Amino acid sequence: MKPLKYLCLVLAAAGALFAGAARADLAVEFDGSFWWVIQEQNENGIMQVGTLDDAAQEASGFNLKRLRVILEPSLPEYHLYSKAQVEFSEQPMLLDGWISWQPLPLVGIYVGQMKIPAPYETLQSEYSTDFITRSAFAQRVDNFTLAMTPYESPLTGLDAHLRDVGIAVKGSWDAGQKWDVLKYFLMVSNGLGANLHIGGNESPGFIISNNFGDYLYGARVELSPFEWLTVGGYYDSNVHHNMLFRDKATVLDLDRTSWDTDLQVRLPWGFRAAGMYGEGTVNDDWLRLGKKDYEFTGWEARLVKGFFKDRLEFGARFDNYTWETLESGIPSKEDRWTYGINWNPVPQFRMQLNYLTKTSAIPFEEDLKDNIVFLNIETDLEADLQLALKPK
Repeated sequence: MKPLKYLCLVLAAAGALFAGAARADLAVEFDGSFWWVIQEQNENGIMQVGTLDDAAQEASGFNLKRLRVILEPSLPEYHLYSKAQVEFSEQPMLLDGWISWQPLPLVGIYVGQMKIPAPYETLQSEYSTDFITRSAFAQRVDNFTLAMTPYESPLTGLDAHLRDVGIAVKGSWDAGQKWDVLKYFLMVSNGLGANLHIGGNESPGFIISNNFGDYLYGARVELSPFEWLTVGGYYDSNVHHNMLFRDKATVLDLDRTSWDTDLQVRLPWGFRAAGMYGEGTVNDDWLRLGKKDYEFTGWEARLVKGFFKDRLEFGARFDNYTWETLESGIPSKEDRWTYGINWNPVPQFRMQLNYLTKTSAIPFEEDLKDNIVFLNIETDLEADLQLALKPK
């Protein structure tokens, strides 16, 4: 089923909730991001066969990186909320599509497609991140927690888009304070990724058969004993035995775990700091060697200083991503330094200028250095509407 069909289903379900309500709210949001890669060092070393023409060793160009439309119909008097987020890239793609019932701040039940429990930066919207790109661990962990494989298989090229289809329970508790002292997020989902479904003969999907109970189970908890301090962490387990792929010929296993702990601190004089450490394992044993297919770790530390009520920010981040294949005992790693300036003249508009330097050390290959200077211009426009409804 195409993404636009899912969008229509979400909106139709949300519309059905409106029956009998006196008033409905509708938030309409446009999220756009434009990148200018001013200069990126490629180090590709590629030459044309025959003529031996050298390929350019750098990249520079423009990219319409993100174009999204978000609709959020709700019936606050019934504690009913919904969200449909579509991204327009090569073709329209549904990112978020869920309906929720939130009778209490401590309890909200969500059904549909949404982000899975993950590191703090992964759960932030791209518009609110400190730097143009997330850390290497935050960029990759959801793909390897879900169905993308680091080995050659029908699932090799999957992109989970940080999301999955399932049921979640979320909530928060302020303990009488001015901030949320506790936040939690529990989820059970397919474990495949966005727009990838488990069907059976009645409604064939990306996966034809899957044992009952073989899902992704995830949890994230955040504690804020003080307004300036947040400590969090998550754990995901994604186990499937003998799934049948949609070609009705390939049998697949998934056995993945990932977790992290993270810390966010607001310091005096406009400083903010954060750090994270996480690990993950892909243990599908696709090659039947009795070894883990892929193990990875990552950590990051950042410091951001705000000026003029955070309308102007300067920040620096170091992050590391280390991985090992088939328990070789020979790890590969990537170290990245990111320096950035953010300018937010109004809440709906932001410019980010980043300098990113990446150094990769992969055994038996030449070390790779990749230096990038790029600019991000983005907007996040939102309109809130109130609709008067006539009860039947």
